[in-house]
Amino acid sequence: MAKAERLMREEAKKADIIFLVGDARAVEQSINRNFAASVKNRRIAYIFNKSDLCDEKVLRAWKSYYSGSETPVFFTDCLKRTGLDDITEYMRGLKAT
Repeated sequence: MAKAERLMREEAKKADIIFLVGDARAVEQSINRNFAASVKNRRIAYIFNKSDLCDEKVLRAWKSYYSGSETPVFFTDCLKRTGLDDITEYMRGLKAT
């Protein structure tokens, strides 16, 4: 595990932005805070997939929780392709700046 994290940190140095992908059914458990802290000099965005499998109330609560965050957070369902346009729009905005 330590070797994998070291390799990820090495590769992260080459990136302009890092997308950390997690499971929308277990948002808090999906976040590797050690890795996110270790690449703090890079832009980070969170993508939580499988949002279609979440309880609507829980999903709304997480969206509300992250709404004031400086870190972009996206909730997606890759099978139905929902939320992917938000990520594309975000990426286009980065390219324009």
